[in-house]
Amino acid sequence: NKSGKDHFNFLQFSGTDEVAEDLDRFRRAIGARKLSLHGISYGTAIAMTYATKFRDHVDKFVLNSPMPPTLNMFEIAYGAAQGNQLQYDTFADACDAAGDACPLSTALGGTGNALATLLSEIRRMNIQIPMTMDECKAFHCTSWDPPSLSAIFITNYKLGFGQAASREGFKQLVDEVFPLYQAAASGDVVKFQSLIVKSGQEYVAKWIADAAKSSPQLIDMSLAPPGFGNPDTYPNPTGIIVSGQPDYHVLIKQGQVAQTCVLSQSTFDEASNENYFISRWKKVKSTFPNFRLGKSVNLFTSWWSMTYSWP
Repeated sequence: NKSGKDHFNFLQFSGTDEVAEDLDRFRRAIGARKLSLHGISYGTAIAMTYATKFRDHVDKFVLNSPMPPTLNMFEIAYGAAQGNQLQYDTFADACDAAGDACPLSTALGGTGNALATLLSEIRRMNIQIPMTMDECKAFHCTSWDPPSLSAIFITNYKLGFGQAASREGFKQLVDEVFPLYQAAASGDVVKFQSLIVKSGQEYVAKWIADAAKSSPQLIDMSLAPPGFGNPDTYPNPTGIIVSGQPDYHVLIKQGQVAQTCVLSQSTFDEASNENYFISRWKKVKSTFPNFRLGKSVNLFTSWWSMTYSWP
């Protein structure tokens, strides 16, 4: 500029377009002709933007859990809440339709009420799953002193994400959940807590074992391929995974600010003021009660609040 000084606001350089341009700067810096992109969640928006702007430099191209091409943040947040509600509704409806094959359906009020009873009791008792420090590092604890994981957090995983998509998976989940419901409904607090802790610890152990088989380098970096981390040894073309929102333990420390800066510059229909934010939050909470689990409205809040954090 005329004064000879460089004045800028960092938000000018923090949108999705800017991230795509940074990717291409990285490509040029390492001397790769093309990039193979695997976009995940919000990373698909970055990958799509890169492929649009630099299509001659794209080799393989994978979109995993893609974002809509128009970034209306309220619609994205609302859709996340709606999708989570649908996961639980589908399980409850399938259980009710199965009749005697799904004993949860015999509960007063059907499977939906059984799940609401179970989840409310877990939340009321604030049950924590004890974990070792190594398990915490692999699975990401919700508390580090002592190392533990909230049982309601594990319940989100066990009842969602297509865990009961197969006949075998459905039966296995029902066989595990029904005794938990019986203990909750009977008021046997000691038995209920014991079953929840046992179930949670088994789930964490299985998750870590599966992760070690499918992605051993995520558990033990000594198993990474030779030259990993050295740009001089990268293949040509180069493969890059473009992720979205980081894991929770990263998000609360550093990722929240970085992603919020990017999203706030690249979306519209933002949470422009506190009253507007609260009124829509209440509407979503009543529309998607989620068997009193709260996961649906939490997802909505996580996404929509991204636009509220920055002006």
